[in-house]
Amino acid sequence: MAGYSAACAQSLQLKGKSMPAREAFDTRLTKRENPDSIRSSPGGLFGDDILICGHIDTISKSPRSLDLYQKFAQIVTKRFQRIGSYRVGPEAEKLTDEGFRLLTISIKSPREYDVRRR
Repeated sequence: MAGYSAACAQSLQLKGKSMPAREAFDTRLTKRENPDSIRSSPGGLFGDDILICGHIDTISKSPRSLDLYQKFAQIVTKRFQRIGSYRVGPEAEKLTDEGFRLLTISIKSPREYDVRRR
């Protein structure tokens, strides 16, 4: 889950697999091994005018995972505004208004897939 963070309730322990990396070992976490967890991937800038969206999700129907997701997403997105079907934070909203592309899929995606006000 490169570029992602995983979270679970304090009473639980995340399970991971140690995998060889370039010069050391890396711990890989999977949702299947951690059904009571959520995943968070922050967005960020790419180049001079591209903002890649972040994600908060879970693939589990576990009550613990769904509760954690709801609470975490509510706190993180408290000041976000809806643009289309996305929740956009104040900084991302400002950059989008200044002409940055807000991407949800890929930097190679056509502009019609960007998040923007209609």
